[in-house]
Amino acid sequence: MKKILFLCVVSVFGLSIEGKAQGWFAGVEGGYIKHEFNPKYTFVGGGSAEFHDTSDGLELGLVAGYDFAVAERFSLLTQFRGAWNNSEWTLFLPGEPARFKYDNPVTLGLSAQPTFKISDKLGIFAELGILEGKFNEEKRSPSSIRSSYDFSDWIFGYTLGGGISYRFTDALECRLGYRKTIYNDFSYAARFPSGSRRSTVRDEPESESFTLSFLYRF
Repeated sequence: MKKILFLCVVSVFGLSIEGKAQGWFAGVEGGYIKHEFNPKYTFVGGGSAEFHDTSDGLELGLVAGYDFAVAERFSLLTQFRGAWNNSEWTLFLPGEPARFKYDNPVTLGLSAQPTFKISDKLGIFAELGILEGKFNEEKRSPSSIRSSYDFSDWIFGYTLGGGISYRFTDALECRLGYRKTIYNDFSYAARFPSGSRRSTVRDEPESESFTLSFLYRF
């Protein structure tokens, strides 16, 4: 959670950027999200196995921040975002038996969106940011001879994207965008019921989303 505090500190620092302020804003964001989980198992005694698991679903978030007018047609929007999604990957293997469940349901992030105004209403923007996602990865098995794991932690990542914006009025604007997120890799142990290690699991997850947001300026 220290990194989440870091996001908050950076967001405050971002408000000190020099420029003519366009004002505070708040809004909602929704869209489609796809998660990619890429676990690699390294087994005690040698050998490994890699998997590519995907899930998709809907995402809903709240955004707030400050918009700076840097030049006549160029502005810099700094945004804090919290979002929830229902994308979840599950699998049941009756042969073990074992049940797997991976998800990343909550994200908190900060991004900068430099925007170029093509006209008074239409603009294009890029997005660069940082965030943390709440990852949960578990394998459960009732067998006394099969391994299991239950990992849950906040993982740091980087976002890159872009899109178009349209301003209905001076106060109301919508943004249609694409966002790619690459997370830091992380690892944990799969253990037998006795507590001995069966393997080390290392994941390098990613996600991508298509979003539609509505912003209201105060």
